[in-house]
Amino acid sequence: MDFNAKNIPFSLHPLGLIEAFISQGADIDDLLKNTGLNRQLIYSKGIKISFIQQCRIVENGLRACTTPGLGFVIGNSIDWNFYGSLGGIINCSPSLADACAIFRRYLQIAQPIYRLFFSEPEYFLDKGNYLITPIRTILDDSLSPELAKFELEYRLAILLRIYDACGNKSAKDNSIRIGLVYNTVNYADALKSMPRIDVRFNCRFSYIAVHRNFFYTRWRELRTPLFEKIIEQCEIEFANANLESSYAEKVQWLISNNFKPEVRLQDIAEKMHTTPRALTRKLAKENASFRTIFNRVRMSLACLYLRDSHLSVSEIADIMGFSCPASLRRAVKSWRAIEAAQSQEKHAQENGEEYAY
Repeated sequence: MDFNAKNIPFSLHPLGLIEAFISQGADIDDLLKNTGLNRQLIYSKGIKISFIQQCRIVENGLRACTTPGLGFVIGNSIDWNFYGSLGGIINCSPSLADACAIFRRYLQIAQPIYRLFFSEPEYFLDKGNYLITPIRTILDDSLSPELAKFELEYRLAILLRIYDACGNKSAKDNSIRIGLVYNTVNYADALKSMPRIDVRFNCRFSYIAVHRNFFYTRWRELRTPLFEKIIEQCEIEFANANLESSYAEKVQWLISNNFKPEVRLQDIAEKMHTTPRALTRKLAKENASFRTIFNRVRMSLACLYLRDSHLSVSEIADIMGFSCPASLRRAVKSWRAIEAAQSQEKHAQENGEEYAY
């Protein structure tokens, strides 16, 4: 991914960040210093900036504001309108699972850089029927400790807002558990004062965890038509932005969205409004196949389970659709051998080096 590519709509996240920083005392001219941007562009249509320019806006905001836990504060104050059409689902998604699936796909409209996470599993099931969602970030401490910390705080705040707004609070267990890699944070009191929030520190990776009933159970069924209308608009914007370069990518997203080992080619074809035969032909033209994509999604998720969950190998094998633990072990061994042959970097990530634990 080219961090210098100008593909981020200036009217979405960048302006939202600017407005949020101003609310914390920053001056707009200070925020735009050394970015190549100016006030006049605010009123121009179709302006796009690079990820580097957006990072400079954030760096300027960090210098201008002294608010503790600034990333968490900005993430809580940015208006959903700056997420474009996607922001509308917050008030009408039938369930948290629906909201997360749509956010995962269409967040790329506002932030194309998050395509880097598209091929990775979003969450996994753990002991007690808790769904664990790792909080992934683009930046790390090797690039900029300040920006990396801001991004993690920001994404934590955004995820908390989505979970709180879209989760089923009628579920018997409606708590939201947060795990952070830090010893503590200067906004810990704010987190602990929030209802239904449980915070843990010194974790191997940062995450949000909720019970599967809170996540999956639909509770706003009557808003489904509104939700589907927003999805239609997001799909138009997604297509216009040329963010999906292949049918294989769409198939991968559909399979990984609420993965089920029994999913069939026919199921995916129906969701894509085509026939199994036509979809097979389209994938073949891209040197891909339904079975290959399915196996890639399944094995990526299986490796995530084996690395991070507390489930037994037998339980993981059952979830992933393997006949027994031995079958899962053989499949993982074969998968890792293939991945190692293709890329030593990918092999390292699957053995736990993807996160800075």
